[in-house]
Amino acid sequence: MLSLAAVALGGAFGSLLRFMFTEYAKQRWGRSMPATFGNNVLGSFLLGSALAIAPWPAPWGAFIQLGVLGGFTTFSTFILELTEPSDVPLGQRFVYAGASIVACLLAALLGLSLWQ
Repeated sequence: MLSLAAVALGGAFGSLLRFMFTEYAKQRWGRSMPATFGNNVLGSFLLGSALAIAPWPAPWGAFIQLGVLGGFTTFSTFILELTEPSDVPLGQRFVYAGASIVACLLAALLGLSLWQ
């Protein structure tokens, strides 16, 4: 039950951080893609770091890995940005998709390797 509460609280915190980054990106660049890219790359790095530092005591692992970082990163928003109608050309969408996947993978591997 404690882990369930930890995930819920962490998810709320991570989601609020993502919301603030997204609102900033909309004001700064007029779209949310830069924030989603940044959230996912940073979140991948932090998750890789958190996994390398493991094992976490029971509620803390759930709070950080599943809650905060799960709420902070967002695959569904990434996919929505790729598929929703917008003025972004199809070629740029493919570049964004590829860059996101490669950058997140490299960030997670970097996080893992720095702490092992």
